[in-house]
Amino acid sequence: MRTQIVFLFLSVCMVSNLWPDDGKPTLTLPPGFAAVKGTETDPASGLPMRIVCLKDMSEMVLVPAGEFTMGSEKGQKDERPVHKVMLDAFYIDVFEVSNARYRKFMAETDAAPPGSMLDENLCADEQPVLLVSRAAADEFCRWCGKRLPTEAEWEKAARGTDGREYPWGNEPPNANGTFRCNYETAEDGFDYTAPVKSFITGISPYGCYNMAGNVWEWCNDWYDPGYYAESPRSNPQGPPQREYASHRGGSFSNKMEHMRSAYRSGFYHTMPNPVIGFRCALTPMTREIPKKR
Repeated sequence: MRTQIVFLFLSVCMVSNLWPDDGKPTLTLPPGFAAVKGTETDPASGLPMRIVCLKDMSEMVLVPAGEFTMGSEKGQKDERPVHKVMLDAFYIDVFEVSNARYRKFMAETDAAPPGSMLDENLCADEQPVLLVSRAAADEFCRWCGKRLPTEAEWEKAARGTDGREYPWGNEPPNANGTFRCNYETAEDGFDYTAPVKSFITGISPYGCYNMAGNVWEWCNDWYDPGYYAESPRSNPQGPPQREYASHRGGSFSNKMEHMRSAYRSGFYHTMPNPVIGFRCALTPMTREIPKKR
């Protein structure tokens, strides 16, 4: 019954897309995705603000097209120069990929179980999956019709367009005794990873959870500490292939300084890491509409 309802949503969503008569291209959802019931529509693109992936029933949020400030003068050398970046509209997962979602992928593809599922402290369904190489994370994304986010997309989704230091603003993670993310302190209530729906007080401007702490998240870019000096202004995709791949966000075992949204790091792309997980992104489809005669 639930599947029928979801497919009905998809049909309605496809039929109700904007069909301009001026021949200009319009954006739409790829097959396998549907608008969440009651969600608002982005006035600029006509896209629904929240969607669901029918493959793994994960929720995604739209990050509208526009400019944001990337990098930080307060951070490490690889966060400079601070620069303006223009991004097209994209979707990103509201939550980190959980063990439960990854188990469904394993069942349908015969993928090997990651190490986190063999650890009693990390294997609960709603904990984020860990010990997944970037290649394995990319395979999961492609299985459900998505991809890994670029560094620029990840940072905009985490901090928005107002230059904030953390997803929730400029206050530190433990301001006023309220913990907004899972980092090295035991006072946040977790010795290991927290469930992916934890810390509602720490969500990003677009409604994404745990973009600071809990687990690092793989990005699609290769890691180059000097890349910002040559990064294009529009939709940067990262440098040519390197030994390290980028990951963002900090983890449950990292210090407060790693929780900043502009903080960058890289790791061997072929190796799983005990503190790196991921979330997925999605590019809307562009549909050319013929002019009326």
